[in-house]
Amino acid sequence: MWFTDKRDGVESVIYKEYLKLSKRMNLVVLAKHSNDKTYDNIKVVKIPKMKQLFWIIRNIFAFSLKTIYNRSEFDTVFTRMIGLHVLIPAIISKLFFQKKFVMFISGSMHVVKTKENRFNRLVIKFAVNLADMICTHSSIVIEDFEQHLGKKIETKKLHFLNHYVDIEAFKPASNFNKENIVITVGRIQRIKGFEFLIKAVPYIIKQIPDVKIKIVGPIQEQNYYEELCNLAKKKNCLKYIEFIGGIPNDELANLLVKSKIFVSTSKAIGVSTVIAEAMSCGIPVISTTKGSIPTMNNKSTGFIVSTEQELAMKTIELLKNEKLRDTVAINSRLLIKEKFSESYFIEKLNKILLDSSKT
Repeated sequence: MWFTDKRDGVESVIYKEYLKLSKRMNLVVLAKHSNDKTYDNIKVVKIPKMKQLFWIIRNIFAFSLKTIYNRSEFDTVFTRMIGLHVLIPAIISKLFFQKKFVMFISGSMHVVKTKENRFNRLVIKFAVNLADMICTHSSIVIEDFEQHLGKKIETKKLHFLNHYVDIEAFKPASNFNKENIVITVGRIQRIKGFEFLIKAVPYIIKQIPDVKIKIVGPIQEQNYYEELCNLAKKKNCLKYIEFIGGIPNDELANLLVKSKIFVSTSKAIGVSTVIAEAMSCGIPVISTTKGSIPTMNNKSTGFIVSTEQELAMKTIELLKNEKLRDTVAINSRLLIKEKFSESYFIEKLNKILLDSSKT
């Protein structure tokens, strides 16, 4: 992983988490990339850069050797991502050095479903069985793992904690006239399901002709991006859609507060941080079942849809009904402040890690 404040995305989130945790416990962080800062209560162990050839195997050996070498400095191994280079060292630490093993599962098994990744699946299954505790954001994620692993995960191992949101960076704007903007955020990948939104646009523009659809995120699958553009042309709605690309968090927050609706079309089972960020900004969210967050299950904090027609109808209703938007916005913000604050997350994660060392 990257351990630096110069990255966006999941690396940035983990970096901030570890800084907060280090105020409560000592950490040893293995990182392929890091800055040259020194930290109180954090020892950063740099992993040598790997050549492209056999880099996966090299990474596994490098992380494993560094873990073994530094084993006297930790009691618990905490894996924040699912990858062979972090799981195998954790397994070694548990089996041979009696370290506690806490595993964090934040997304679905879709990346390890194929026959080519059968070994990955076996390692993940072994790690799940071996772990002392398993943290996750959602029961939906656990159900997906159980389905693909073919085994129930022991309930006593499970600990649920929500994504956290910077509620000061992502907050409603006062005295601001919103436009008829519908925004969605995510890397341009097929798993994000943006075609679901594009197919809904022709229904929306019949009743809301000034609507603007903004898709925020870097293009990672060029073929998929071209397919989306061609679909929009075919549906005669390309002029209503803008692909913005990737932007920093501060720009994203500014764009969110200008929007009236946030849409998540993800096909990946998991819990979306950006949904929580939108809710923190006081924006009603419409989502597919897979892309939603566990607490967004009723009309007071968001809306779940399953077809593009349902998405279009709910979008039209929200754009036309300011009172409904305001009600959902207020409820969403309150929910995020109560259950998705950084302090709530860090306190709960800290307790889980401390409890694991005592068992």
